[in-house]
Amino acid sequence: MLFSSRRNNLLTAVALLFVLSVIPCASLLPRAVSARAVGGAAGQGKAHRQGEILIRFKEGVSDSDKGNAATAHRVRRRHQLRGLSGVEKFELSGNDDAQSVAAQLANDPNVEFVEPNFLVTKDQASSTLPNDPRFAEEWAINNTGQNGGQTGSDIGAMEAWAKTTGGASTTIAIVDGGVDFSHPDLINNEWSNPNPTNGDAHGWDYITDSGTIRDDAGHGTAIAGIIAAQGNNGTGISGVMWRAKLMSLRVLDGTGTGDVADAVEAIDYAVSHGAQVINISWGTPAE
Repeated sequence: MLFSSRRNNLLTAVALLFVLSVIPCASLLPRAVSARAVGGAAGQGKAHRQGEILIRFKEGVSDSDKGNAATAHRVRRRHQLRGLSGVEKFELSGNDDAQSVAAQLANDPNVEFVEPNFLVTKDQASSTLPNDPRFAEEWAINNTGQNGGQTGSDIGAMEAWAKTTGGASTTIAIVDGGVDFSHPDLINNEWSNPNPTNGDAHGWDYITDSGTIRDDAGHGTAIAGIIAAQGNNGTGISGVMWRAKLMSLRVLDGTGTGDVADAVEAIDYAVSHGAQVINISWGTPAE
C-alpha cells in the first residue's frame, strides 16, 4: 500500500518533494520570435487564423519595399503588434492560403520571419479531481477538512496541476530501499537506462550489487508513490507528479539499513545518468 496514515511524515515528505519536482517542469514563458522564415511544411496541420499571416521584415527595410512585397503577394498590412517584436499582422486576399503565401514570402530577401497566425490553446493538464479511489485520503495534496483536518492546509497541488501534472522528461532518483515496479500505480513510471552497461537497465541495487530492481521492505515503494504514483488511472492514489521517470537506486536492505558509501555511489550514479531530482528519505545518527 502506497498511502501512509502517518500524516506528519507524509506532509513533510510531500511538501518537500513537490517543491523539488516542479523545478524541472517547463514554464509557460513567452518564447522570443527567432530570426527565421517559416512556411510550407513547417506549419502543416496547425490551426491558424483564416486570412492572416505575421511578418517581421529585416531591420532597415523601407516602408516602400514592405509595400512592394505586400502587393506582390496580395496581402494588406493590418497593424504592427504592440511591444518590441517588430512583427506585423497582414491580411490575405480572397481565399488565399496562409501557409502557401507564407512559404512564398519566406523567399523574399527583405523578410526575416513569416508564418500563419497560428492559434494557441490552453494546456490540457487537469485541475479537476483525479479518479484514483484513495485520492480523498491524501489530505496533504488536497485538504478539504477530511477527518477533522484544516481545509486548505495542503501543498497546493491542485493549483499546480492546472499548469502541469508532470511528464516523462523528468527523471527522479529514489535512493532508498528499492522500488516495486510491479505495482499498478508505478509500472508506467519506471525509468529505463538509454545506455545500460552492466545490466543496469532501470537502476542499481547496491545491496546485492546487481541491476535487479527490488524492494524488500516497502519503504522505497511508498516514497516512489508519494512522488509519482500515476494519477487519474482509477487505481490507488495520485502522486505529486502523475508522470515522471523513477530511477531505483537501492541502498537500504530489508531492515531499512544501509551505509554512506553506497549512498555516495548511488548519488553519483543518479547525477551521471541524468536525474534532475534525487530523493533521500533517510538519515544517519552519526556526527
